[in-house]
Amino acid sequence: MNKIKGCLYIYLRKTQYASHLFIFIMLGLGLPLWWKTTEVYRQELPYKDVESLRESFQIVQEVRLILKVKSINGGELAKVIAKECSLPGKFSVVVTPSNYSVEDETLSYLALNLEDFDASLPELEHYHLQIIEVDKSEKPVVLGRRRNLFFEKKTSLNLLAAVIRSILAEEGPTSVVNQDFDGTSDLWNQLSKLRRFASSSFLNVLFTFSNPDPELFDIDWPIEAAIEEYLQPFADNLKDIVDIRPSSQHIYFAPLGVTPRKALHGDGYEISTDLSLLINPLESKLGEQVLPGPTANLVLLVPPARFHPLHLKNRENSDSFIVHRWGGIAFYNPPKDSNGTHWIDMQPVMETFIGQLRLLIGLDIKLPKDVARISLNEKAIADWEVDYLLRLKTIENIAYSTKAIKSLTALLETITNIVISNDVASNVSSSLESIKKSSRLFEKGMLKESYKESLAASERADAAFFDPSMLALLYFPSDQKYFQMKGRIMKSGFCHQKVYQLARFFQPYIGLLLQTILSILGD
Repeated sequence: MNKIKGCLYIYLRKTQYASHLFIFIMLGLGLPLWWKTTEVYRQELPYKDVESLRESFQIVQEVRLILKVKSINGGELAKVIAKECSLPGKFSVVVTPSNYSVEDETLSYLALNLEDFDASLPELEHYHLQIIEVDKSEKPVVLGRRRNLFFEKKTSLNLLAAVIRSILAEEGPTSVVNQDFDGTSDLWNQLSKLRRFASSSFLNVLFTFSNPDPELFDIDWPIEAAIEEYLQPFADNLKDIVDIRPSSQHIYFAPLGVTPRKALHGDGYEISTDLSLLINPLESKLGEQVLPGPTANLVLLVPPARFHPLHLKNRENSDSFIVHRWGGIAFYNPPKDSNGTHWIDMQPVMETFIGQLRLLIGLDIKLPKDVARISLNEKAIADWEVDYLLRLKTIENIAYSTKAIKSLTALLETITNIVISNDVASNVSSSLESIKKSSRLFEKGMLKESYKESLAASERADAAFFDPSMLALLYFPSDQKYFQMKGRIMKSGFCHQKVYQLARFFQPYIGLLLQTILSILGD
Protein backbone atom coordinates (compact mmCIF):
# COMPACT_ATOMS: atom_id res chain seq x y z
CA MET A 1 0.00 0.00 0.00
CA ASN A 2 2.82 2.32 0.89
CA LYS A 3 4.45 1.45 -2.42
CA ILE A 4 1.29 2.43 -4.31
CA LYS A 5 1.06 5.71 -2.38
CA GLY A 6 4.71 6.43 -3.14
CA CYS A 7 4.23 5.83 -6.86
CA LEU A 8 1.12 8.00 -6.88
CA TYR A 9 2.96 10.74 -5.01
CA ILE A 10 5.83 10.63 -7.50
CA TYR A 11 3.35 10.71 -10.38
CA LEU A 12 1.54 13.73 -8.97
CA ARG A 13 4.83 15.52 -8.29
CA LYS A 14 5.99 14.90 -11.86
CA THR A 15 2.64 16.09 -13.15
CA GLN A 16 2.90 19.20 -11.03
CA TYR A 17 6.44 19.87 -12.24
CA ALA A 18 5.33 19.37 -15.84
CA SER A 19 2.44 21.73 -15.34
CA HIS A 20 4.67 24.38 -13.80
CA LEU A 21 7.16 23.91 -16.63
CA PHE A 22 4.37 24.28 -19.17
CA ILE A 23 3.13 27.48 -17.52
CA PHE A 24 6.67 28.82 -17.37
CA ILE A 25 7.24 28.10 -21.06
CA MET A 26 3.93 29.70 -22.02
CA LEU A 27 4.51 32.84 -19.96
CA GLY A 28 8.26 33.13 -20.41
CA LEU A 29 8.58 32.15 -24.07
CA GLY A 30 5.18 31.86 -25.68
CA LEU A 31 3.71 35.14 -24.46
CA PRO A 32 6.69 37.34 -25.47
CA LEU A 33 6.92 35.54 -28.81
CA TRP A 34 3.22 36.05 -29.43
CA TRP A 35 3.43 39.69 -28.38
CA LYS A 36 6.42 40.33 -30.64
CA THR A 37 4.94 38.62 -33.69
CA THR A 38 1.65 40.50 -33.41
CA GLU A 39 3.02 44.01 -32.79
CA VAL A 40 2.76 46.74 -35.42
CA TYR A 41 6.05 47.74 -37.05
CA ARG A 42 6.67 51.42 -36.33
CA GLN A 43 9.94 53.02 -37.38
CA GLU A 44 11.02 55.92 -35.21
CA LEU A 45 10.13 59.38 -36.52
CA PRO A 46 11.86 62.70 -35.69
CA TYR A 47 8.93 63.93 -33.58
CA LYS A 48 11.02 66.52 -31.72
CA ASP A 49 12.44 67.97 -34.93
CA VAL A 50 8.99 68.20 -36.46
CA GLU A 51 7.70 69.86 -33.33
CA SER A 52 10.58 72.33 -33.57
CA LEU A 53 8.84 73.77 -36.62
CA ARG A 54 7.21 76.28 -34.32
CA GLU A 55 3.58 77.20 -34.66
CA SER A 56 4.64 80.49 -36.19
CA PHE A 57 7.98 81.16 -37.72
CA GLN A 58 8.81 83.61 -40.45
CA ILE A 59 11.14 83.48 -43.39
CA VAL A 60 12.61 86.91 -44.05
CA GLN A 61 14.22 87.11 -47.45
CA GLU A 62 17.12 89.42 -48.11
CA VAL A 63 16.35 91.35 -51.30
CA ARG A 64 19.25 93.15 -52.96
CA LEU A 65 18.47 96.14 -55.17
CA ILE A 66 20.78 98.46 -57.05
CA LEU A 67 19.78 102.10 -57.63
CA LYS A 68 21.26 103.98 -60.58
CA VAL A 69 20.57 107.72 -60.62
CA LYS A 70 21.50 110.73 -62.74
CA SER A 71 20.35 113.94 -61.11
CA ILE A 72 19.14 113.07 -57.62
CA ASN A 73 20.81 112.08 -54.36
CA GLY A 74 21.12 108.34 -54.67
CA GLY A 75 22.20 107.72 -51.08
CA GLU A 76 19.16 109.40 -49.52
CA LEU A 77 16.76 107.79 -52.00
CA ALA A 78 18.26 104.36 -51.35
CA LYS A 79 17.67 104.71 -47.61
CA VAL A 80 14.06 105.75 -48.14
CA ILE A 81 13.37 102.89 -50.59
CA ALA A 82 14.92 100.35 -48.21
CA LYS A 83 12.78 101.65 -45.36
CA GLU A 84 9.53 101.75 -47.37
CA CYS A 85 9.98 98.34 -49.02
CA SER A 86 11.29 96.36 -46.06
CA LEU A 87 8.29 94.50 -44.68
CA PRO A 88 8.51 92.93 -41.22
CA GLY A 89 8.44 89.16 -41.51
CA LYS A 90 8.70 89.29 -45.30
CA PHE A 91 11.58 91.21 -46.83
CA SER A 92 14.80 92.77 -45.68
CA VAL A 93 15.58 95.15 -48.54
CA VAL A 94 19.16 96.27 -49.11
CA VAL A 95 19.57 99.07 -51.68
CA THR A 96 22.99 99.88 -53.14
CA PRO A 97 23.12 103.39 -54.66
CA SER A 98 25.32 104.23 -57.63
CA ASN A 99 25.60 106.85 -60.34
CA TYR A 100 25.41 106.23 -64.07
CA SER A 101 28.65 104.76 -65.33
CA VAL A 102 30.18 105.68 -68.66
CA GLU A 103 28.88 102.41 -70.07
CA ASP A 104 25.37 103.19 -68.83
CA GLU A 105 25.50 106.66 -70.36
CA THR A 106 26.65 105.21 -73.68
CA LEU A 107 23.93 102.53 -73.72
CA SER A 108 21.29 105.12 -72.84
CA TYR A 109 22.47 107.44 -75.60
CA LEU A 110 22.59 104.72 -78.28
CA ALA A 111 19.21 103.21 -77.36
CA LEU A 112 16.30 104.42 -79.45
CA ASN A 113 13.81 103.77 -76.66
CA LEU A 114 13.45 102.12 -73.28
CA GLU A 115 12.93 98.73 -74.91
CA ASP A 116 16.36 98.88 -76.53
CA PHE A 117 17.92 100.27 -73.34
CA ASP A 118 16.39 97.43 -71.30
CA ALA A 119 17.69 94.80 -73.73
CA SER A 120 21.21 96.28 -73.82
CA LEU A 121 21.78 96.43 -70.05
CA PRO A 122 24.00 93.63 -68.69
CA GLU A 123 22.54 90.78 -66.64
CA LEU A 124 22.42 91.23 -62.88
CA GLU A 125 24.61 88.80 -60.96
CA HIS A 126 24.23 89.71 -57.30
CA TYR A 127 21.05 91.79 -57.34
CA HIS A 128 17.37 90.92 -57.69
CA LEU A 129 16.25 94.20 -59.28
CA GLN A 130 17.85 97.23 -60.91
CA ILE A 131 16.12 100.60 -60.36
CA ILE A 132 17.20 103.08 -63.01
CA GLU A 133 16.42 106.77 -63.36
CA VAL A 134 15.59 107.90 -66.92
CA ASP A 135 14.88 111.31 -68.41
CA LYS A 136 11.54 110.46 -69.99
CA SER A 137 9.24 107.46 -70.15
CA GLU A 138 5.72 106.49 -71.15
CA LYS A 139 4.57 106.30 -67.52
CA PRO A 140 6.16 107.39 -64.22
CA VAL A 141 7.29 103.78 -63.74
CA VAL A 142 8.09 101.28 -66.50
CA LEU A 143 8.94 97.60 -65.94
CA GLY A 144 11.34 95.97 -68.36
CA ARG A 145 11.53 92.43 -69.70
CA ARG A 146 14.51 91.71 -67.53
CA ARG A 147 15.13 92.68 -63.90
CA ASN A 148 14.96 96.40 -64.61
CA LEU A 149 12.63 99.11 -63.32
CA PHE A 150 12.75 102.55 -64.91
CA PHE A 151 11.42 105.69 -63.23
CA GLU A 152 11.35 109.41 -63.90
CA LYS A 153 12.76 111.99 -61.53
CA LYS A 154 9.28 113.31 -60.74
CA THR A 155 7.93 109.86 -59.78
CA SER A 156 6.40 109.82 -56.30
CA LEU A 157 8.18 107.70 -53.75
CA ASN A 158 4.95 106.00 -52.66
CA LEU A 159 4.30 104.78 -56.23
CA LEU A 160 7.87 103.54 -56.60
CA ALA A 161 7.73 101.64 -53.30
CA ALA A 162 4.29 100.15 -54.15
CA VAL A 163 5.57 98.79 -57.46
CA ILE A 164 8.65 97.26 -55.85
CA ARG A 165 6.57 95.57 -53.16
CA SER A 166 4.15 94.21 -55.80
CA ILE A 167 6.84 92.55 -57.89
CA LEU A 168 8.46 91.12 -54.76
CA ALA A 169 5.30 89.05 -54.17
CA GLU A 170 4.02 91.23 -51.34
CA GLU A 171 0.54 89.72 -51.69
CA GLY A 172 1.91 86.18 -51.67
CA PRO A 173 2.28 84.15 -48.48
CA THR A 174 5.58 85.01 -46.82
CA SER A 175 5.39 83.25 -43.46
CA VAL A 176 4.85 79.65 -42.50
CA VAL A 177 2.37 78.96 -39.73
CA ASN A 178 1.16 75.72 -38.27
CA GLN A 179 -2.63 75.72 -38.08
CA ASP A 180 -5.27 73.13 -38.83
CA PHE A 181 -6.74 72.77 -42.30
CA ASP A 182 -9.88 74.59 -41.21
CA GLY A 183 -9.81 77.51 -43.60
CA THR A 184 -9.27 80.06 -40.81
CA SER A 185 -5.64 80.79 -41.58
CA ASP A 186 -4.98 83.72 -43.88
CA LEU A 187 -1.82 81.97 -45.03
CA TRP A 188 -3.64 78.80 -45.96
CA ASN A 189 -6.36 80.75 -47.75
CA GLN A 190 -3.67 82.42 -49.83
CA LEU A 191 -1.93 79.12 -50.52
CA SER A 192 -5.21 77.53 -51.55
CA LYS A 193 -6.10 79.96 -54.29
CA LEU A 194 -8.21 77.81 -56.50
CA ARG A 195 -7.04 79.10 -59.82
CA ARG A 196 -3.39 78.16 -59.93
CA PHE A 197 -2.05 74.64 -60.11
CA ALA A 198 -0.10 73.25 -57.19
CA SER A 199 3.66 73.17 -57.56
CA SER A 200 5.00 70.27 -59.57
CA SER A 201 8.18 69.42 -61.40
CA PHE A 202 6.24 69.29 -64.67
CA LEU A 203 2.93 70.39 -66.15
CA ASN A 204 1.19 68.81 -69.12
CA VAL A 205 -0.42 71.36 -71.45
CA LEU A 206 -3.02 69.69 -73.65
CA PHE A 207 -4.24 71.81 -76.59
CA THR A 208 -7.60 70.59 -77.87
CA PHE A 209 -9.53 71.70 -80.94
CA SER A 210 -13.22 70.84 -80.65
CA ASN A 211 -15.26 70.90 -83.87
CA PRO A 212 -18.84 69.65 -83.36
CA ASP A 213 -19.76 69.98 -87.06
CA PRO A 214 -16.76 68.89 -89.15
CA GLU A 215 -18.97 68.32 -92.18
CA LEU A 216 -19.91 72.02 -92.16
CA PHE A 217 -16.68 73.56 -90.86
CA ASP A 218 -13.50 72.40 -92.58
CA ILE A 219 -10.96 74.04 -90.29
CA ASP A 220 -7.26 73.45 -89.91
CA TRP A 221 -5.19 74.83 -87.05
CA PRO A 222 -1.39 74.64 -87.29
CA ILE A 223 -0.90 73.93 -83.61
CA GLU A 224 2.54 72.30 -83.92
CA ALA A 225 4.05 75.44 -85.47
CA ALA A 226 2.20 77.62 -82.96
CA ILE A 227 3.60 75.64 -80.03
CA GLU A 228 7.10 76.04 -81.38
CA GLU A 229 6.70 79.76 -82.05
CA TYR A 230 4.69 80.96 -79.05
CA LEU A 231 4.73 78.38 -76.27
CA GLN A 232 8.31 77.15 -76.44
CA PRO A 233 9.94 80.52 -75.57
CA PHE A 234 7.54 80.79 -72.64
CA ALA A 235 8.39 77.27 -71.50
CA ASP A 236 12.13 77.88 -71.87
CA ASN A 237 11.94 80.84 -69.48
CA LEU A 238 10.10 78.69 -66.93
CA LYS A 239 12.50 75.74 -67.05
CA ASP A 240 13.82 76.50 -63.55
CA ILE A 241 10.28 76.26 -62.13
CA VAL A 242 8.32 73.73 -64.15
CA ASP A 243 8.85 71.52 -67.19
CA ILE A 244 6.00 72.31 -69.58
CA ARG A 245 5.10 69.33 -71.78
CA PRO A 246 2.79 70.29 -74.65
CA SER A 247 0.56 67.96 -76.65
CA SER A 248 -2.43 68.46 -78.94
CA GLN A 249 -5.50 66.66 -80.26
CA HIS A 250 -8.72 67.07 -82.29
CA ILE A 251 -12.13 66.01 -81.04
CA TYR A 252 -15.33 65.95 -83.09
CA PHE A 253 -19.08 65.85 -82.48
CA ALA A 254 -18.83 66.93 -78.83
CA PRO A 255 -22.14 68.53 -77.78
CA LEU A 256 -22.14 72.06 -76.41
CA GLY A 257 -23.66 71.17 -73.05
CA VAL A 258 -25.70 74.36 -72.71
CA THR A 259 -28.34 76.08 -74.81
CA PRO A 260 -27.26 79.61 -75.77
CA ARG A 261 -29.80 82.38 -75.97
CA LYS A 262 -30.32 84.85 -78.78
CA ALA A 263 -28.17 87.94 -78.41
CA LEU A 264 -30.07 91.01 -77.26
CA HIS A 265 -27.95 93.27 -79.42
CA GLY A 266 -26.64 92.30 -82.80
CA ASP A 267 -26.56 88.98 -84.57
CA GLY A 268 -25.68 85.61 -83.07
CA TYR A 269 -26.01 83.94 -79.68
CA GLU A 270 -24.48 84.39 -76.26
CA ILE A 271 -23.75 82.47 -73.05
CA SER A 272 -23.55 84.21 -69.69
CA THR A 273 -24.16 81.51 -67.07
CA ASP A 274 -23.57 77.78 -66.50
CA LEU A 275 -20.15 77.93 -68.11
CA SER A 276 -19.04 74.89 -66.13
CA LEU A 277 -21.57 72.80 -68.10
CA LEU A 278 -19.42 73.32 -71.18
CA ILE A 279 -16.74 71.12 -69.63
CA ASN A 280 -18.84 68.02 -68.98
CA PRO A 281 -19.30 66.95 -72.64
CA LEU A 282 -15.64 67.65 -73.34
CA GLU A 283 -14.04 65.77 -70.48
CA SER A 284 -15.21 62.37 -71.64
CA LYS A 285 -13.38 62.96 -74.93
CA LEU A 286 -10.29 64.84 -73.77
CA GLY A 287 -8.34 61.77 -72.65
CA GLU A 288 -6.29 63.78 -70.14
CA GLN A 289 -6.30 60.77 -67.82
CA VAL A 290 -3.67 59.09 -70.01
CA LEU A 291 -1.20 61.88 -69.17
CA PRO A 292 0.71 61.41 -65.91
CA GLY A 293 0.68 64.30 -63.47
CA PRO A 294 -1.21 67.63 -63.55
CA THR A 295 -2.70 68.70 -66.88
CA ALA A 296 -3.77 72.14 -68.07
CA ASN A 297 -6.48 71.80 -70.71
CA LEU A 298 -6.57 74.61 -73.27
CA VAL A 299 -9.58 74.12 -75.53
CA LEU A 300 -10.42 76.03 -78.71
CA LEU A 301 -14.14 75.45 -79.14
CA VAL A 302 -16.00 75.96 -82.40
CA PRO A 303 -19.72 76.40 -81.63
CA PRO A 304 -22.33 74.32 -83.49
CA ALA A 305 -23.51 75.77 -86.79
CA ARG A 306 -27.01 76.49 -85.46
CA PHE A 307 -25.52 78.77 -82.75
CA HIS A 308 -23.13 80.61 -85.00
CA PRO A 309 -21.67 83.08 -84.08
CA LEU A 310 -21.49 82.41 -80.34
CA HIS A 311 -20.06 84.89 -77.84
CA LEU A 312 -19.45 84.97 -74.12
CA LYS A 313 -21.21 87.68 -72.18
CA ASN A 314 -18.91 88.73 -69.34
CA ARG A 315 -17.30 91.76 -67.77
CA GLU A 316 -14.02 91.22 -69.62
CA ASN A 317 -15.79 91.35 -72.99
CA SER A 318 -13.84 88.26 -74.00
CA ASP A 319 -14.81 84.99 -75.66
CA SER A 320 -12.66 82.96 -73.26
CA PHE A 321 -12.74 81.93 -69.62
CA ILE A 322 -10.69 79.98 -67.08
CA VAL A 323 -11.69 76.96 -65.03
CA HIS A 324 -9.73 76.78 -61.78
CA ARG A 325 -6.99 74.13 -61.78
CA TRP A 326 -8.38 72.65 -64.96
CA GLY A 327 -7.54 74.96 -67.83
CA GLY A 328 -9.26 77.41 -70.15
CA ILE A 329 -11.76 77.50 -73.00
CA ALA A 330 -11.86 79.95 -75.90
CA PHE A 331 -14.59 80.25 -78.54
CA TYR A 332 -13.70 80.48 -82.21
CA ASN A 333 -16.28 81.55 -84.76
CA PRO A 334 -15.12 80.79 -88.31
CA PRO A 335 -16.28 83.13 -91.09
CA LYS A 336 -19.66 82.19 -92.54
CA ASP A 337 -18.58 82.66 -96.14
CA SER A 338 -15.42 80.54 -95.90
CA ASN A 339 -15.10 78.09 -98.78
CA GLY A 340 -12.89 75.05 -98.58
CA THR A 341 -10.43 74.66 -95.75
CA HIS A 342 -10.23 77.56 -93.32
CA TRP A 343 -6.87 78.24 -91.70
CA ILE A 344 -6.88 79.72 -88.22
CA ASP A 345 -4.69 82.70 -87.39
CA MET A 346 -2.88 81.25 -84.38
CA GLN A 347 -1.40 84.48 -83.00
CA PRO A 348 -4.54 85.73 -81.17
CA VAL A 349 -5.42 82.17 -80.17
CA MET A 350 -2.02 81.51 -78.61
CA GLU A 351 -1.97 84.93 -76.95
CA THR A 352 -5.24 83.97 -75.25
CA PHE A 353 -3.97 80.53 -74.25
CA ILE A 354 -0.66 81.81 -72.89
CA GLY A 355 -2.54 84.49 -70.96
CA GLN A 356 -4.66 81.76 -69.40
CA LEU A 357 -1.62 79.62 -68.72
CA ARG A 358 0.08 82.52 -66.95
CA LEU A 359 -2.84 82.79 -64.54
CA LEU A 360 -3.01 79.02 -64.04
CA ILE A 361 0.62 78.85 -62.90
CA GLY A 362 0.21 81.84 -60.55
CA LEU A 363 1.26 84.95 -62.51
CA ASP A 364 -1.47 87.29 -61.31
CA ILE A 365 0.39 90.45 -60.35
CA LYS A 366 -1.63 93.57 -59.62
CA LEU A 367 0.31 96.70 -60.47
CA PRO A 368 -0.69 100.33 -59.78
CA LYS A 369 -2.31 102.30 -62.58
CA ASP A 370 0.61 104.59 -63.39
CA VAL A 371 2.84 101.68 -64.37
CA ALA A 372 3.68 100.55 -67.90
CA ARG A 373 5.36 97.39 -69.08
CA ILE A 374 7.69 96.92 -72.00
CA SER A 375 6.14 94.50 -74.47
CA LEU A 376 7.26 90.93 -73.82
CA ASN A 377 7.02 89.90 -77.48
CA GLU A 378 8.38 86.40 -77.93
CA LYS A 379 9.52 85.97 -74.31
CA ALA A 380 5.94 85.92 -72.92
CA ILE A 381 7.37 86.27 -69.39
CA ALA A 382 9.76 88.75 -67.81
CA ASP A 383 12.77 87.77 -65.72
CA TRP A 384 11.39 89.54 -62.65
CA GLU A 385 8.15 87.56 -63.09
CA VAL A 386 10.18 84.35 -62.90
CA ASP A 387 11.60 85.60 -59.59
CA TYR A 388 8.06 86.39 -58.42
CA LEU A 389 6.98 82.83 -59.16
CA LEU A 390 10.04 81.38 -57.45
CA ARG A 391 9.22 83.30 -54.27
CA LEU A 392 5.55 82.41 -54.36
CA LYS A 393 6.04 78.72 -55.13
CA THR A 394 8.85 78.32 -52.60
CA ILE A 395 6.77 79.63 -49.72
CA GLU A 396 3.79 77.63 -50.92
CA ASN A 397 5.83 74.42 -50.90
CA ILE A 398 7.37 75.12 -47.50
CA ALA A 399 3.97 75.83 -45.97
CA TYR A 400 2.38 72.74 -47.52
CA SER A 401 5.25 70.45 -46.51
CA THR A 402 5.25 71.79 -42.97
CA LYS A 403 1.53 71.24 -42.56
CA ALA A 404 1.69 67.79 -44.16
CA ILE A 405 4.43 66.32 -41.96
CA LYS A 406 3.07 67.94 -38.78
CA SER A 407 -0.38 66.51 -39.51
CA LEU A 408 1.12 63.11 -40.30
CA THR A 409 3.20 62.91 -37.12
CA ALA A 410 0.21 64.03 -35.03
CA LEU A 411 -1.89 61.29 -36.65
CA LEU A 412 0.75 58.61 -36.07
CA GLU A 413 1.10 59.58 -32.43
CA THR A 414 -2.66 59.32 -31.94
CA ILE A 415 -3.35 56.05 -33.78
CA THR A 416 -0.84 53.43 -32.71
CA ASN A 417 -2.04 50.72 -35.12
CA ILE A 418 -0.72 52.52 -38.19
CA VAL A 419 2.39 50.94 -39.68
CA ILE A 420 5.38 53.27 -40.01
CA SER A 421 7.64 51.73 -42.62
CA ASN A 422 11.25 52.66 -43.32
CA ASP A 423 10.16 54.50 -46.47
CA VAL A 424 7.69 56.66 -44.55
CA ALA A 425 10.27 57.54 -41.91
CA SER A 426 12.88 58.29 -44.56
CA ASN A 427 10.49 60.55 -46.49
CA VAL A 428 9.50 62.45 -43.35
CA SER A 429 13.14 63.00 -42.38
CA SER A 430 14.11 64.02 -45.92
CA SER A 431 11.18 66.43 -46.17
CA LEU A 432 12.10 67.99 -42.84
CA GLU A 433 15.70 68.50 -43.89
CA SER A 434 14.64 69.99 -47.24
CA ILE A 435 12.31 72.42 -45.46
CA LYS A 436 15.13 73.68 -43.27
CA LYS A 437 17.58 73.90 -46.16
CA SER A 438 15.08 75.69 -48.41
CA SER A 439 14.34 78.21 -45.65
CA ARG A 440 18.03 78.99 -45.19
CA LEU A 441 18.58 79.43 -48.94
CA PHE A 442 15.47 81.58 -49.26
CA GLU A 443 16.63 83.93 -46.52
CA LYS A 444 19.89 84.41 -48.44
CA GLY A 445 18.00 85.28 -51.63
CA MET A 446 19.06 82.14 -53.51
CA LEU A 447 15.71 81.66 -55.20
CA LYS A 448 16.39 78.84 -57.65
CA GLU A 449 18.18 76.65 -55.15
CA SER A 450 15.58 77.34 -52.49
CA TYR A 451 12.72 76.45 -54.83
CA LYS A 452 14.29 73.12 -55.78
CA GLU A 453 14.66 72.15 -52.13
CA SER A 454 11.10 73.24 -51.34
CA LEU A 455 9.74 71.19 -54.24
CA ALA A 456 11.67 68.15 -53.00
CA ALA A 457 10.23 68.73 -49.51
CA SER A 458 6.70 68.88 -50.92
CA GLU A 459 7.10 65.71 -53.00
CA ARG A 460 8.59 63.74 -50.08
CA ALA A 461 5.90 64.97 -47.71
CA ASP A 462 3.28 63.78 -50.20
CA ALA A 463 5.01 60.41 -50.55
CA ALA A 464 4.99 59.95 -46.77
CA PHE A 465 1.44 61.20 -46.21
CA PHE A 466 -0.10 59.03 -48.91
CA ASP A 467 2.04 55.92 -48.43
CA PRO A 468 -0.35 52.92 -48.81
CA SER A 469 1.54 50.80 -46.28
CA MET A 470 0.19 52.91 -43.42
CA LEU A 471 -3.30 51.50 -44.01
CA ALA A 472 -2.22 47.88 -43.59
CA LEU A 473 -3.34 47.50 -39.94
CA LEU A 474 -5.29 50.70 -39.47
CA TYR A 475 -8.57 48.82 -38.90
CA PHE A 476 -7.05 45.97 -36.86
CA PRO A 477 -7.53 46.84 -33.15
CA SER A 478 -5.55 45.11 -30.43
CA ASP A 479 -8.42 43.03 -29.05
CA GLN A 480 -8.66 41.21 -32.39
CA LYS A 481 -5.16 39.77 -31.89
CA TYR A 482 -6.63 37.26 -29.42
CA PHE A 483 -9.28 36.25 -31.90
CA GLN A 484 -6.58 35.79 -34.52
CA MET A 485 -4.56 33.52 -32.21
CA LYS A 486 -7.64 31.42 -31.43
CA GLY A 487 -8.13 30.81 -35.13
CA ARG A 488 -4.52 29.74 -35.55
CA ILE A 489 -4.83 27.28 -32.64
CA MET A 490 -7.94 25.73 -34.20
CA LYS A 491 -6.12 25.33 -37.53
CA SER A 492 -3.15 23.65 -35.85
CA GLY A 493 -5.16 20.46 -35.05
CA PHE A 494 -6.69 21.11 -31.62
CA CYS A 495 -10.40 20.39 -31.40
CA HIS A 496 -12.77 22.20 -29.07
CA GLN A 497 -12.94 19.17 -26.69
CA LYS A 498 -9.18 19.04 -26.27
CA VAL A 499 -9.03 22.76 -25.60
CA TYR A 500 -11.78 22.31 -23.01
CA GLN A 501 -9.94 19.40 -21.33
CA LEU A 502 -6.66 21.31 -21.23
CA ALA A 503 -8.41 24.31 -19.72
CA ARG A 504 -10.02 22.15 -17.01
CA PHE A 505 -6.72 20.42 -16.27
CA PHE A 506 -4.74 23.65 -15.84
CA GLN A 507 -7.52 25.58 -14.12
CA PRO A 508 -6.24 25.11 -10.53
CA TYR A 509 -2.70 26.02 -11.50
CA ILE A 510 -3.84 29.13 -13.36
CA GLY A 511 -5.91 30.11 -10.34
CA LEU A 512 -2.92 29.56 -8.03
CA LEU A 513 -0.71 31.64 -10.37
CA LEU A 514 -3.23 34.47 -10.39
CA GLN A 515 -3.48 34.41 -6.59
CA THR A 516 0.31 34.55 -6.32
CA ILE A 517 0.51 37.50 -8.73
CA LEU A 518 -2.26 39.36 -6.86
CA SER A 519 -0.54 38.76 -3.51
CA ILE A 520 2.75 40.09 -4.91
CA LEU A 521 1.03 43.17 -6.28
CA GLY A 522 -0.78 43.62 -2.95
CA ASP A 523 2.51 43.52 -1.05
